[in-house]
Amino acid sequence: MFPLIQKQLPKVKLLISGQNTSVVADLKSENIEISDLAVDDFEGVKKAFRESGVLVAPLYGPGGTRLKILSAMAARLPVVTTKVGIAEVGTDGETYLQGETAEDLAKQTVRILNNKSLYKKIAESAWKLIVDEYTYQAIAKKLNKIYQEVSGG
Repeated sequence: MFPLIQKQLPKVKLLISGQNTSVVADLKSENIEISDLAVDDFEGVKKAFRESGVLVAPLYGPGGTRLKILSAMAARLPVVTTKVGIAEVGTDGETYLQGETAEDLAKQTVRILNNKSLYKKIAESAWKLIVDEYTYQAIAKKLNKIYQEVSGG
């Protein structure tokens, strides 16, 4: 999908960041940076989020919690992903942009990078979703309510 994005935005760069990046090392080029991060390299993850314009997550299979997506949202980094990738977190067009094919995902990525007001809306709405639903405080509040109900008060 990167070539499709690059046709619309010739100066765009791709950062592939994470573990086991050696499997994609041959993709490295002037416009594609590969960053291998250790599992516990939290500063490296934060740096990748700060230096990126959007997180594109073309996920098509189940895989548990999508922590990278939630982390990007918490960092106010807009997310473009698939229905499977977002796993029913938030709302398409409000807290993320969705596409199913490489063409769809490329179109949504170009759309958000070209539209500052949409970019800001998605970034802020996603951040608010994380604060309201996924912080320790929000989860503890929900759990406390459940505990109160099952214990009879």
